[in-house]
Amino acid sequence: FSSGPSGDNVIVVTQQNGTVVSTNTTTRLTDAEHRFRLHPPETTGWTGSHNLTFRVWATTAEIVHRLDIQLQPTCPPDAGVDTCALNASDCVVLARSTFDAAQWRCVTSNNQGLYLIIGAVIALLSIIAAFLIWHNRKLRMQVHDRHEAENVEMDLQSPLAKVIDFLRCYQKLSNNPWLLLLRKGPSMSEAASLEQLVLKMSGRLGAIDLKGQLTAPQLKRNMSQQMIRHLIREYDNTDVSSGASYAGSSMSHRDSEDVGNASVIGLLGSSFSHGPQGDHQRLSTRRLSWAQAGDSMTELASSTTIEVRTAGSDFFLDNITDRSVMKKLPQPLAAIIKPIVQNMKLDSALAKGSIPTLMRFMMGVEEGYAADGYHCLMHAVDVTNRLAAILFHSGIATAEDTTEHKRTVLAAVIAAVVHDYKHPQVNNAYLVEEESPISLEFNDYAVLEMYSLRSSYELLTSTPLLNFTSSWSISVRKAFRKTVINVVLGTDMGGHFDLVGQFTTTVGQSPKLADLRGAEKWLAMDTKERMLTLKIAMKVADIGHCYTRLDQHQAWVGRLAEEFFKQGDSEKRKGRKPSPLMDRDLPGVADANNNVGFFTIIALPLLNAWVEVFPECQELLDQANRNLEFWKLNLRVDK
Repeated sequence: FSSGPSGDNVIVVTQQNGTVVSTNTTTRLTDAEHRFRLHPPETTGWTGSHNLTFRVWATTAEIVHRLDIQLQPTCPPDAGVDTCALNASDCVVLARSTFDAAQWRCVTSNNQGLYLIIGAVIALLSIIAAFLIWHNRKLRMQVHDRHEAENVEMDLQSPLAKVIDFLRCYQKLSNNPWLLLLRKGPSMSEAASLEQLVLKMSGRLGAIDLKGQLTAPQLKRNMSQQMIRHLIREYDNTDVSSGASYAGSSMSHRDSEDVGNASVIGLLGSSFSHGPQGDHQRLSTRRLSWAQAGDSMTELASSTTIEVRTAGSDFFLDNITDRSVMKKLPQPLAAIIKPIVQNMKLDSALAKGSIPTLMRFMMGVEEGYAADGYHCLMHAVDVTNRLAAILFHSGIATAEDTTEHKRTVLAAVIAAVVHDYKHPQVNNAYLVEEESPISLEFNDYAVLEMYSLRSSYELLTSTPLLNFTSSWSISVRKAFRKTVINVVLGTDMGGHFDLVGQFTTTVGQSPKLADLRGAEKWLAMDTKERMLTLKIAMKVADIGHCYTRLDQHQAWVGRLAEEFFKQGDSEKRKGRKPSPLMDRDLPGVADANNNVGFFTIIALPLLNAWVEVFPECQELLDQANRNLEFWKLNLRVDK
């Protein structure tokens, strides 16, 4: 203050936010500039000095001087932020520190260890996340590879068919030179590829290149090595019988008529009941023997259950689950013959009064089937019903109203009835390896099929009480027998791919049949095409459990797996390596991966080939795809 003598009293009133916090009296300094020193009130100190207002009164000669001073806090120049700080921005210079508003200074954090732990956890989570991303990508690649493999379609065209297609394409090219300019003709690379294929398959131009396709990377990833070995082994077995193979399987093979007549030779011989455990159980004595049935079949023929009445027209007739009515019938094979004959009007193929004889023959055949397992009586019932339903829905059964045609259809049905008659529940390879009597008798060719044909023919001709063909002429009986023989031989899996390839080429791609459907297609076929068609229909029926309802399909697969394992057990006891899919210690036919492989390589290509020609059976294909989806959902991912 410039007025007033030195030593005058000065009154200082301190307010914080408008509230008086202290009143002090001090003495004005006596220096020339009349300064006086103010100290913050003890009640606030430096830490509470923000927004302080000092109101100063000085009196001199009764004159009052007042001065309001707004205090803006500052830190001493030599103070560090750890002792004085005005806001959080001051704490930036001090690592890991925070602003303490109560103490007006920066406080160093003591949570360094916690930060390290948090950092380590974050790093670990990052590593786990990276691994999961990598693993997920790997699984996606595996699923993609499986998807590619599952959608690989078998090439069912034989080299001969490819040559024919090539020549047809070249013929179109020669008739229209403009196609050459448009590069629509066969290329040089196609010609070179075809040449290599013909040279490779020169001995079997009618067969497909199965080995080459099964060893493709896509299929190898999708199927177990057991399944691949099993298919190749079955395929190789056809080489044994190249001189008596299926009709038209290659240019050097005999035609279907020669096969039929040649196969009749040797249909007599000793009985056979050899299996992995000796004589296996046949049907129980609760069933009525044909010899006890007499001439009256009224009780059996008068079955009126819905299940029996729909036999021969129902694709999915239940013959296997615990709910099956058919399974509980004492004579199921005999019971379904009546509705099949009626639905297809096959009675005109028989002599008057021959129905009881036919029924007795069915009962005699029943006695030759095992009571349980896969190749059992109910398998014969299942295949017979499904073949009849296929022929019925495709229009073949009712295509013609002639006696000759009815006998052809009846022969196909009888082939289904006897195709596994007296089956020992081991496969052909087992019997060939054992050098069993019937394997030697039939020269290792279609051993079980030939044995069933021989044994059932013996049964048929053993007594007039069973021989429903006795009133026919010799020529009619031979034609009937030839059809039965050819259809049954078509079930040998050794010739599966050759047969399907022939059907695809000869019937499926035939220009004259392309625009026809059902019965019209059958009527336009020649004799060889019809025989080939019946063989394929029988093959579809024989592995038809793949195309039936899922619960039935699973039941049949379970039975087949156990039958295969029993053969593997027998092979182990004999010191031999178990056949593929028959080792209990490895995944068998009930394994999802093996089922996906079987559907992809065997079941679906066969059924697709049939439905392409006879779309009336699309319902079977739809069910087959649903069954395949079930197995895909249960695929085993190999590590």
